Amino acid sequence: MNYKHKNRLLPLLGLALGLMGSAVLAQTKESTPSQTKKVYTNEDLAKYQEKSQPDPASNLHSTGSDKGTENSHATPGEASDIPGQKSKMDKGLDKSYWVGQLKEASDKLDKAKFEEMRFIESLAAFQKRGIEAQTDFQRKTAQWQVEDTTKNLTRAQEQRKKAEAEKAKVLEEAAKKGFKPQDFKNQEASAVEVPK
Repeated sequence: MNYKHKNRLLPLLGLALGLMGSAVLAQTKESTPSQTKKVYTNEDLAKYQEKSQPDPASNLHSTGSDKGTENSHATPGEASDIPGQKSKMDKGLDKSYWVGQLKEASDKLDKAKFEEMRFIESLAAFQKRGIEAQTDFQRKTAQWQVEDTTKNLTRAQEQRKKAEAEKAKVLEEAAKKGFKPQDFKNQEASAVEVPK
């Protein structure tokens, strides 16, 4: 009989502690000042935008067109004296520019070829799964995978053709500037080699 009182006493003690804890929390919430939220209307936002927009008459020197006119009094030779800056004419005659362009085009082409090969391998694997499928679900899944991979393969082939065209275009433009494909083969090989 003594244990029944203990069983009743523990839940009552827990309830009392819970009530006291919630009363303490309620008092602390009441003592902290509540912050009021301000609701902005469209009129308030319009006023703010009017105040924050700079006056166009006072800020003439920050526009891009004015920056161009500020430097218009400089001679063409001064702009080319800046280190690291090349004029457009130099780019067409600089061999390193064309080597970089050719390397970039070659990298895109290699990436497109790799992606195309990946889809070709995936297509073969999915077709094999379709042949080896034993259930209707496996056949349908393999069929969907073949269809998706075929679409991706078509896209990859188009990207490869585009990358080949871009590389040919770079070589053609370089040839117009007086460079030969043999000039780039030596440079491209030296760029690929790792120094020992």
